[in-house]
Amino acid sequence: MGEGESRPRDQAPHRGEPACGPAAGATRRRRSRLLLAIATIAGLATGLGCTSTATKRHEYHFNHPVPPEDLAFRRSLDSFGNLMVRGNRAELLQNGDEIFPAMVQAIEGAKRTVNLESYIYSDDKAGALITKALVDAARRGVEVRVLVDGTGGHPGALAGQMKQAGIDLRVYHPVRPWNIVRIGQRTHRKILVVDGTICFTGGLGIEGRWQA
Repeated sequence: MGEGESRPRDQAPHRGEPACGPAAGATRRRRSRLLLAIATIAGLATGLGCTSTATKRHEYHFNHPVPPEDLAFRRSLDSFGNLMVRGNRAELLQNGDEIFPAMVQAIEGAKRTVNLESYIYSDDKAGALITKALVDAARRGVEVRVLVDGTGGHPGALAGQMKQAGIDLRVYHPVRPWNIVRIGQRTHRKILVVDGTICFTGGLGIEGRWQA
């Protein structure tokens, strides 16, 4: 460098150019680890069906002073907003060996609508049994709607069969990285309503473990 010549300054990168060097590489690694951690948490939560305590829970207790056989018991239920209607009957079904055939029979006899909501819906023998009945009903013109939970419902290939038959299949709160804080918001209902006149409810899931 000659006398009087100034030392050239280091060229600063132009704005908008991608940064490079050790700092940029560390940033990319941290970002990758963060995305991997989020995906892992979402996968574990889905597989285990865990719930979050971040969701506020409401517990309701009905302390009835009279037995169900008393007419006062029925009148007290009316205060919940849904009036009890005369002329209905209830039948107790034990486990899948009794429940699944009865559900299939009701779906096969459907004339207008079939509405099914289930927390658990698996791609196994029990799921295939119910799916076949739903698909057959949809193909003969019955409006069929199915709602499964985003963590408990795993219909697998059965979902494609239902959609191909025109069934309105939906997933309640599917787990995504951006809604992981709402993982506790689940639907644990197990309800089948056929033509608005026949209803099944209880603790049953659409899965083979409820069969003997």
